[in-house]
Amino acid sequence: MSAWFHLCKKEFRLGLPALLIALAAYGLILVLAVLFSWRSGHTADAIFIGSLICIFPHFFYLVFYMIISLQREKKKLHLWLANPMPGYQLILAKLINSIVAMTISLVIILSVCFMTFSMLKIPYDDIINWSNIIRLGFLTIVHIYLFAIDFAIWFIFFWIFYRVLVRRIGVLLSVIATIVLFGFIIYLLVKFESTGFYNILTHWGGMSVQSFFTGLALTHDEVRPAADFHVYLGSYLFEAVLCAILFYLSSWMLDRKVEV
Repeated sequence: MSAWFHLCKKEFRLGLPALLIALAAYGLILVLAVLFSWRSGHTADAIFIGSLICIFPHFFYLVFYMIISLQREKKKLHLWLANPMPGYQLILAKLINSIVAMTISLVIILSVCFMTFSMLKIPYDDIINWSNIIRLGFLTIVHIYLFAIDFAIWFIFFWIFYRVLVRRIGVLLSVIATIVLFGFIIYLLVKFESTGFYNILTHWGGMSVQSFFTGLALTHDEVRPAADFHVYLGSYLFEAVLCAILFYLSSWMLDRKVEV
């Protein structure tokens, strides 16, 4: 276990530039927001909106982190691939560190959002109260994490698949094969999701989005969704199982098929 924690520390150093780049980009957006809003006297508003916008790219933060980490490790990639630890531990170390870095970034941005929100010069109390904002924000952040982890696992799977092929058939054919596999899997999933069996598997535990917004006690009709739709707990479970399968296949390929 101590060897794995040592690996996690190394992974954090490798992925640190991804965190610094994200924070630098956020800092630049704040500077631009201040510069463009200084004369109008709506600096807090601009900072809040800029911070709010910066939350949503975190859907892809873990993939960005993985790309930076793997790129920095490129010169010593053979050492990582030849590590005696099981493949799942190698992948998990990168995944956990990417989540930690993403959390640091989100905490900083959300802190600025909360600080500037109380300074806004709009009658937000007439639209929604603090408890509802926290509730909606919590659900948003949870889904950012879920989607980010989902995207990261898909990325890891295809990256390892590419590494399996690259020493055997070369870079160009490996890229083509990876793209073809991606398209084929997406095609199968789209077809499967149109079947009745998929509905049986996933369409349970339904939650109405319209009722959720109604529960927020919004007073302006224009901020409610025009049409109701449902999300299903079964869909989340299906995606979790799919991610678990991809994680297992990635670990298996890393242990047995990737040449160093």
